[in-house]
Amino acid sequence: MEGDNGKSRTPENLGGKKVNVLHLVYLSIIFTILTILFWTLSMNTSDDALRLFSFASSITSIVLAVVSIAYSLVSGKQVDASLGSISKTSEDIRVVGNDIQKIGNEFSAVSADIKDVAKGIESVNKQLNGEIEKITGLESNVSNILSSNENLSERVSELLNELRNTHNDVQTLGEQIKITQESATTPIKQSGKGSTGAYNKAHYTFAARLLLYACTFTQKKGYPKSFPLSILMSESWELYFYGYAYSLIGLLGPKVFDVDVEDKKTITIKTFDTNYFKNVKKEDLVSDVQEKNKTYMEGRLASIEQYFEEHKEDSKVKE
Repeated sequence: MEGDNGKSRTPENLGGKKVNVLHLVYLSIIFTILTILFWTLSMNTSDDALRLFSFASSITSIVLAVVSIAYSLVSGKQVDASLGSISKTSEDIRVVGNDIQKIGNEFSAVSADIKDVAKGIESVNKQLNGEIEKITGLESNVSNILSSNENLSERVSELLNELRNTHNDVQTLGEQIKITQESATTPIKQSGKGSTGAYNKAHYTFAARLLLYACTFTQKKGYPKSFPLSILMSESWELYFYGYAYSLIGLLGPKVFDVDVEDKKTITIKTFDTNYFKNVKKEDLVSDVQEKNKTYMEGRLASIEQYFEEHKEDSKVKE
């Protein structure tokens, strides 16, 4: 703590005064010892020892009184200094108390501000939660849109594939039409009761050969007498084969070739002259076909064979 002169009164600063008091004590003790020594010496040499002893005692008392007074003065100053320090300390404590009170008030204000900030943070947190929920919903919508786009992309891909397949079918149909126009048929001589001669593949188009090849299976044991016209090429050709079958009846006569077509889709072979059509053989049907069309023809022949093999057990055998 600071004293009246602006200097702090610490034990270090008071140490000099304590040393001076001790010196006085030391001097008093030395003086007493010397007095006793002088008294002892005087007892052996003079009759006035009692008087001298009294004088020495008086002197000693006076010295001790002076020492006591000096010590009291020094102690009083120390007490005054201590009281001044205590007073200054009390004042400092009051100042510190006021400062602490001010700090407490400031802490109260800061606490109120912290509460306001906490409320603001809570409000912001609620707003953020709301925004997060919105973002989550938006993410879900985006996912749904992406899924829809993927489905749309798949649908578009499927549509493109269908268009490609349709294009290929159109090309194939064009090739088939060319094939049907390749062979120029010559009139077949026939009598009023039926045709003469035998089957000649040069007189028949590729489509007609497919029809006749299918008819050969109906004459074999265990195979059905009827079959759908769509197995020859496709459903779009059913009307063509329907008309061609009845044209052959008129051309060859019912004794050589006769059929019945139900709903223009399913043909039933009523008459098929195996002697007349004995040259209808698989290996000869594609021998004169152009190489680019041969693979397609072989595929159609295989489809016809597959159909009759699958339906062999379902038919009634005619002896």
